[in-house]
Amino acid sequence: MIMKDINKLLEKYWEGETTLEEEKLIKEHFANNKSSDDNLNSLFSFFQEEKQITYQGDLKIPKRKVFKINFYREIAVAASIILLLGFAFLIRNNTIRNNQNQLAKYEVKDPEKAKEITKNALALLAKNYNKGETTLSKNIKNINKIDIIKSLIKNN
Repeated sequence: MIMKDINKLLEKYWEGETTLEEEKLIKEHFANNKSSDDNLNSLFSFFQEEKQITYQGDLKIPKRKVFKINFYREIAVAASIILLLGFAFLIRNNTIRNNQNQLAKYEVKDPEKAKEITKNALALLAKNYNKGETTLSKNIKNINKIDIIKSLIKNN
């Protein structure tokens, strides 16, 4: 085979674009002919030598571990979760009922007494509201003072 053809085939070989037949031609050429390029000769002779090597020992392929799904265990876990949620729901409902029963103990039957209790509760609310309102108005005055001072500082 002409060296120009071999060089074209080698370019295609290094690019990974050769067919199996073209690769066979290249290998035959380097097996039969000594080329001026010792590196290529040694590379293709290495490929040929490695191709002849076979493994002599026993090939033991380890068995893959198969994960068996244990449905009973999964069902038991699901049932446990459902039971826990059920108990939490029951406890919550009993707590709400107990609170409602305790509040029912304080129900006032007499309308005059209920009116008096309501007046006292509203008076307490108004007193606390007024405390909060006065504190808030004082703080707003302080903020206004700070704004006035800031504007004076910026103007100077």
